[in-house]
Amino acid sequence: MQLRFAGTPPDAAIVSRPARPGRRSVDQLRADVERAEIAAANVSAGRADPLLYDYLRGASARFQADAQRLADDLEVGLGSAASGWGRGYLARVGDANRGALGARADATRAGGGDAPNEPSPHADALGAYNEANRQAEGGAEERRAEVCLNVAPGQEPAASLRRSSGNAALDRLALDSFTRAAAARPVPPDTPRGLACYELRITAYRVPPLPMFSCAFDLTGATCIWPFKKIASVKSRLLSVEYPPGAGAPEPSSLLRRPR
Repeated sequence: MQLRFAGTPPDAAIVSRPARPGRRSVDQLRADVERAEIAAANVSAGRADPLLYDYLRGASARFQADAQRLADDLEVGLGSAASGWGRGYLARVGDANRGALGARADATRAGGGDAPNEPSPHADALGAYNEANRQAEGGAEERRAEVCLNVAPGQEPAASLRRSSGNAALDRLALDSFTRAAAARPVPPDTPRGLACYELRITAYRVPPLPMFSCAFDLTGATCIWPFKKIASVKSRLLSVEYPPGAGAPEPSSLLRRPR
């Protein structure tokens, strides 16, 4: 009975829970995302020193042959090939749906109700073959490693593996190639300090089962494709350049996303 008439207990004090060791706050994660976006924008906007592309060319000359062999060794059986075709098809459908409204509006404005200017309803067989090949390539088996070089005047760039490909041989090849490329080219004294990150990617897919056979010719000779042929490739690029604070890097433009 005493408990019934004692009244409600006083409100408990509200205290903030300390963050668990090893866990980052939302603001810290947001700051990391913004920093990564700015680093990628430095490349797309041309704020990357030409020396960083020299390192990419030097590393590419070293890893190209071995990376091509690793790409050729990627297993692409009929089952995984069919799964890749499905992934590529769904990815292309998603791209088409995202641009469908804009493309339809553009077609309407271009046609203006005039039948001769409307898009042709007839099928484009060659375009269909190319589209099928793009879908297959979009769903290819892929392994990608990311290597970063810490570039500073007067110091030999230090290479580190930022993202593993899951393929130990590819990781070692990427790290060794960029390490050797950096050692072969000293950093000039006027080079801005920064962290440059690169991607080395190998892919493999099979040509869809379409009634087609084609050949292309270049300086290396003729390259022909036919149904179910395995296509392997090696690609590399400069992903991002992160500059130290106050070294000319742009600040985030959105106050809503700035860490508090």
